[in-house]
Amino acid sequence: MTYLSELLQTVGPFFLLLGLLIFIHEMGHFSVARFFGIRVEIFSIGFGKTIFKKKWGDTEYRLSIFPLGGYVKMFGDNPTAVIPPEEQKYSFIHQPVLPRIAVVIAGPLMNLILAIFVFLGIGLYGEPQIAPILGDIKETTAAFHAGLRSGDKVLSINNQKINSFDETLKAISESKNGVANVIAERNGVPVELAIPTEIKSNPNILSSERSIPQIDGWTLYSKAPTVGFKDETSDLYIAGLRNLDEIKKINSMKIATLRDLNQFFSSLTEIDKQELNIEVARYEGDKETILNLKSKGQNLSFESTETFIGRVQKGSPADKAGIKRGDKLISVGGVAINDWDTLLATVKTKGLEKTPIVFKVARDFKELDITILPQIKSMMNEKGQEIERPIVGIEPGFYIHVPDQVYVTAGGFAASFVYSLKQTWKWTVWTLNSMLRVIQGEVSHKNLGGFITIGQVAKESFKIGWSYFFQMMGIISINLFLLNLFPIPVLDGGHLVFYTIEAIRGRPVSPKNMEMAFMFGFVLLMSLVGLTLFNDIQRVFLSGW
Repeated sequence: MTYLSELLQTVGPFFLLLGLLIFIHEMGHFSVARFFGIRVEIFSIGFGKTIFKKKWGDTEYRLSIFPLGGYVKMFGDNPTAVIPPEEQKYSFIHQPVLPRIAVVIAGPLMNLILAIFVFLGIGLYGEPQIAPILGDIKETTAAFHAGLRSGDKVLSINNQKINSFDETLKAISESKNGVANVIAERNGVPVELAIPTEIKSNPNILSSERSIPQIDGWTLYSKAPTVGFKDETSDLYIAGLRNLDEIKKINSMKIATLRDLNQFFSSLTEIDKQELNIEVARYEGDKETILNLKSKGQNLSFESTETFIGRVQKGSPADKAGIKRGDKLISVGGVAINDWDTLLATVKTKGLEKTPIVFKVARDFKELDITILPQIKSMMNEKGQEIERPIVGIEPGFYIHVPDQVYVTAGGFAASFVYSLKQTWKWTVWTLNSMLRVIQGEVSHKNLGGFITIGQVAKESFKIGWSYFFQMMGIISINLFLLNLFPIPVLDGGHLVFYTIEAIRGRPVSPKNMEMAFMFGFVLLMSLVGLTLFNDIQRVFLSGW
């Protein structure tokens, strides 16, 4: 029963998402064909061997074994078939060119309409988004110098009410004259600030705008309250805490971020320190253990885990060299390591020399020298470009905390409908831009995904919640709308090209030319399917660190 449950959780969302998208698409072709009096012989969800069929009227409805597509077979869709004169009014090929165009385009349009309705529902019922609370703002940034502080809650930007962190980024990107006028709440008191913006490269590679106004230091990320120790004298260590432990609560007070922990300790009196009940999360792989510890004493010292190693990837150069989880980095190649960015930059620089690097680490409060030869590996950067980069196979020991989620709705029906149109337009443009970036070579073709990727997305979004699942459904539906309109023979877009040529010339394209074009289109489409399948297999089964 457990196996069946796991199987349903894995493939159920995939079949639900893809099945609905296919059904809606084929229903578009079917409905418009019937509107024009065209006889539909088969309406099938899936390909291959039929596992269920039922005939109603002139149409046989099928469910086939491979649910990775579908088709509508219409009477007279073969141009070489001989149709008796009395039957030609029911034949697809004997319809005027405009009804044939309407039948073909109806499938993709139904996917677009589905996306609009999906986003309408999300606008009406709301979706979880990250609260507009700022994370750790570095003191060297423009945001800090302008007066923002870590933990500030953003109320409005340029007189626009802010409900989520995504809305803050959008409002900043629309700022004019190099300034964003921000009202933030700090300790229950509104603070008005004029913060300088800077035109920088847009981190969103799918956007049409290559550069947008941004605020230096604006972030939602905070360090989680994980602790490390430089020696055994801390009363926290004596109480049983160890490197990389995450403090969840102290005396029933929730501790969400590292700055919360520092503020809590700094507020304690000498009497308060005499007995602390500490709830701690200890991680070993994917397993989390909750411990309840008591600390008595005055020395509550600890250090940030930013230079501690949180995970060593199995089989990596670091793993083979003997690096362990919990090791503290002291220096790499003679360069002192005070933060993870310094480590990354140092490994990148020295690793390209293809020579061993000496990692000086502290383990059990003793220093060790460990020599590692980095591995040069092909990987994707944040812009989806494939790059060669030296890696050693370690991950940081600090965790990232993001603010709690808030539920955001667009408002009433009218506002939600406008929201749905905007979301549909946004994702249509972003999808077109992603395709263009791949064609231009700005984004690697290895980012393309197929059915396995869709299955993973369906499963993960379903686990997170219905809102995310339907949002992904809307996005994928837009992808199918655009993909099917590509002017590739065998796709709807290819048929539209032929019928448009027929409408302009007044006569159809010759069967011989159509047959050659369809053969070319089939090869092209199968090549694309093969490429996405290959990418899927590499990502799922052959990915390494």
